[in-house]
Amino acid sequence: MNIVVISWGSLIWNPGRLVLRTQWYGDGPELALEFARISSGGRLTLVLFPAGVTRSTYWAISSLKSLDDARANLADREGSPVNAIHFCYRDPANQQRRQYGDPLVTSTVDDWLLAQQGLDVAIWTGLDSNWQSERGTDYSVDDAIRYLSGLEGSELEAAREYVTHAPPQIDTPVRQAMRARGWQDVALPAVLFTENQTKGMS
Repeated sequence: MNIVVISWGSLIWNPGRLVLRTQWYGDGPELALEFARISSGGRLTLVLFPAGVTRSTYWAISSLKSLDDARANLADREGSPVNAIHFCYRDPANQQRRQYGDPLVTSTVDDWLLAQQGLDVAIWTGLDSNWQSERGTDYSVDDAIRYLSGLEGSELEAAREYVTHAPPQIDTPVRQAMRARGWQDVALPAVLFTENQTKGMS
């Protein structure tokens, strides 16, 4: 079984314990994303965000053949519970076997997966924004910029690394605003990526 890991953030340049048997393809499903979750070390991380901009995501094939194993592997890398790793099957007979998150996200991934050849299941991290609990207010790009601009020391460096290392397609309003403030994008190594084709997969 070919299990696809869909990503848009640090998995691409820092896979850690995530085990993959392909490089990253750049023609993943188009999803709404933004730097809208305050994570460990002060980082402002990318999450699925309904009010965010829609961008093409990335995907690679897991080295694991079991859906349970692949979900556990991604959860371990993300430091998240396994139930935060959402999934859907390409086989219509298995459509009831999915971890529901945002219905629009699931539907978008469904449509994308059905258009692929040789791919059986897609998994992705379904963590939400925690802005209200962390900042006590609704999320806005302006407040995200205020948050980043107020960081110092190691938290500032961790946040800068995360934003500037985001893959090139994920050019959101927060990233654009911080670039205008001098945060220069880092060019990720070409070896991380492959051509947008699925030939030869089995």
